[in-house]
Amino acid sequence: MTLRLHVVGGLGAFGQNCLLVEEMETGDAVCIDAGAGFPREGPAQELMVADPNFLKPFVGRLRAYVCTHGHEDHIGALGYFHKVCPAPVYGAPTTLALIRHRCQDKGMPTPELEVLLPGQDIQLGAFHLGAMAVSHSIPDTLCLVVEGGGVTLVHSGDFRVDLDPVDGPPTDMSGLSSLANKNVDLLLADSTGAVTHGHNPGERSVVPHLTAALESSPRRVFVATFASHIQRLGMLGTLAHRFGRKVMIAGRGAINHSRIAVGLGRLPFLDGISVHASEAPHLPPEKLLVVMSGCQGEDYSAFWRLAHGDGRLPPVEAHDTVIHSARAVPGNEGKVAALLDACARKGARILEGRDGVHVSGHGYQEDMRALIQAVKPRAVMAIHGGFRHLHALSDLAQEEGLDPDMAPVFQSGDVVEVAPHAPPRVVDHAPVENMLVDDDGNLFPATRVLLQRKDLCGGVVLVSALVDRQTGELLGNPSLSLRGIGGALEELLRLEGAHEAAVSLNALPLEERLDPETAQQAMMRGVRRVLRRADHGVPVVVAHAHVV
Repeated sequence: MTLRLHVVGGLGAFGQNCLLVEEMETGDAVCIDAGAGFPREGPAQELMVADPNFLKPFVGRLRAYVCTHGHEDHIGALGYFHKVCPAPVYGAPTTLALIRHRCQDKGMPTPELEVLLPGQDIQLGAFHLGAMAVSHSIPDTLCLVVEGGGVTLVHSGDFRVDLDPVDGPPTDMSGLSSLANKNVDLLLADSTGAVTHGHNPGERSVVPHLTAALESSPRRVFVATFASHIQRLGMLGTLAHRFGRKVMIAGRGAINHSRIAVGLGRLPFLDGISVHASEAPHLPPEKLLVVMSGCQGEDYSAFWRLAHGDGRLPPVEAHDTVIHSARAVPGNEGKVAALLDACARKGARILEGRDGVHVSGHGYQEDMRALIQAVKPRAVMAIHGGFRHLHALSDLAQEEGLDPDMAPVFQSGDVVEVAPHAPPRVVDHAPVENMLVDDDGNLFPATRVLLQRKDLCGGVVLVSALVDRQTGELLGNPSLSLRGIGGALEELLRLEGAHEAAVSLNALPLEERLDPETAQQAMMRGVRRVLRRADHGVPVVVAHAHVV
């Protein structure tokens, strides 16, 4: 009696959270989350997903996709996965509403959507699955209990121990404690906050700091936060009403999430205090609060447009307040800092997370300790984090009395076997290739494209030439174009690059000069000789030979 866990993503790097659970006797499977990621080397809006073809062996065997919540790194790949391997999708109401909207927005068929509520139990082939409420930075987040193959798993989802949330039920610590009676074989626990000491103070800890910010602001207040942070938007709306301000929501993501929340009966205050972008500039500055998406510094986001004076938002002026009510995801710190600096240059007061205006949606070390103590699992598997986060949670589990082999650290691509009364162990390593998604929803291999982008960071040399079809002679000198190259190297290439390309081309026999591919290779060799002499091999060299 065993289960196999196919770790598709989310272990060793943030994003693309996805775990396929397979019951070995029947072959039945369920997929927990189907998340997208964001490549650091590409545009911030670009999506990266696991190649959906990994699901082909599970067609007809996959009983369901079960999504713990509606963040992009948990649902962003679902439409692409569902095309290859159709199955019903289970989730709480907010999660399903976001999935429905996403599919419609991308022109994809909407899967069969089934509501899964806290306290509900369902049968999915060989699996019995239950759900519990946990607190996170988006409503309707679930912790899952999966039983099958004689094994009991608990999947925490993204969570924090918030017993007095501003919206939705608290983390169900009583229900989690009751799981100790089930003899849980493996707890899969969110490790995102495992390197942060103490307890997560909860969403209400932000209220006094945002209150003070609005109370002390003599002019406009701009708040950049996560588009999906419905609780934060609700809190800001309440404060805006208290201080007599109207709320403008800016940015496509923030507008979409707020509309979905209103449709679900959340954010009822918006009807009375929200204003359209066309109205906002005409309000007295002290009467306006702008809540905007783009908190990761994404190009052309609402926050980006604000900092660059785009004109579609009221301008930032002296004595305005700009609040970054979010955490910069690793890799985005520089972009966020640049936007805040741009606002500060215009005279705005800047408030950031260290000023108490943001708290994480993920539990800290003591939250994780509380989870382990409540569930009392035989083994713990850290999920949703980089390797330092995974190891930090493993160390914490060992502090709670687990042997090292019962708190192992795995990585994306691992196939992990889980059996009763035995340590989880890797039985295979089968990483799934990542794919980038273009604007039309087409997928193409990420590794090749990202490597090409890294190459292009060193600049590009483009050399082209015309070759006479009758004589094989060059028609004039080759032309040279440079992109992203300056200084002494630019001067050297302009002096010698075209000449060396011509020398290499003329050294070829006549019949080879008339072959465009061979001629192009020769010209590239000539340019690379110049780069070697300069001890500079970074730029990409591209050649075009036209036989006329």
